[in-house]
Amino acid sequence: MLKKPLCQIFLVLAGFGALSCDRQTGDAGPLQKLNLELADSIVVDELEVLAMDDYLEKEQVFLMRGTKSRKPYLVSETGEILQVYDLLHEGPDGLGSNGALGYSFLDKDQWVAQGLFNGYHVYNSEGKKTKLLPPIHTDIFAMSIYTHRIFFRGYIKAGRGMLIGQEQNLFNPEDIMAQLRSGSGQYYNSPEFKAASKAYIKPYYLLVEKGEQIGVLDGLPVHGALDFADENGFIYVNDNLEPEAERAYNVFYKFKISGLD
Repeated sequence: MLKKPLCQIFLVLAGFGALSCDRQTGDAGPLQKLNLELADSIVVDELEVLAMDDYLEKEQVFLMRGTKSRKPYLVSETGEILQVYDLLHEGPDGLGSNGALGYSFLDKDQWVAQGLFNGYHVYNSEGKKTKLLPPIHTDIFAMSIYTHRIFFRGYIKAGRGMLIGQEQNLFNPEDIMAQLRSGSGQYYNSPEFKAASKAYIKPYYLLVEKGEQIGVLDGLPVHGALDFADENGFIYVNDNLEPEAERAYNVFYKFKISGLD
């Protein structure tokens, strides 16, 4: 199996993305078009539409999230559902009825859930809550929820659990917000915007190495949305939210970028 340093995909608001990983051979200019090769696919026998939130390489397991129920799923690399955690309640181990915005591993024994306005919940592998970290509620102006994106990652450093993430509300731009609110707050729901988006907006992805752009991915070779990248440099396309053909299971396509191995 191809081994590379940690590889992450960041989806930004404009619909663009950036893929960051190390390459071993070959020269790539910033505008060089790169290709994806299908390496494998993962089929999960579950009716609810799932999204990948995190992957633990050593254990070869995924943390997936039900896009409607917001329940966390522990899924093997072969697509077997190992556990569905029952956490959508108000009990001692619960997240609350709204579930979480996303999930991330700390290590093989711990994972974190970002609750909806009620903090970060730390769980052990059995689904027992061990800690609750307070949420950030400083000058909240807006909140964005993405199906195929979470805003934090968990990891262990020097024996301590750490979270690193993005918080778009850690500023107080009263003048800017006033200007934005003076216009239409629902422009993205207008028929004109939707028609223009379909005609003119196409997502593409930037390959970045050590802060330098070395190539681009001009769209995806299969139907679906770019969902996740693992530590081996593979990326995963999720074809479950709006599949071309209706089905009662989930499919994730596993790709590698050709010319980087």
